Amino acid sequence: MHTQDKEKGIDIPAAGLVARSVASAVRASVVKDARATFEVKTS
Repeated sequence: MHTQDKEKGIDIPAAGLVARSVASAVRASVVKDARATFEVKTS
């Protein structure tokens, strides 16, 4: 999807930072069996 977006001229530089931050927080969590939805708004 990211490649397709870049081909269309869509680039969101903050997306990588947000994804890494969320992934890091989830991996550090004590809860091992859960589901979550995150919504991030940037400007």
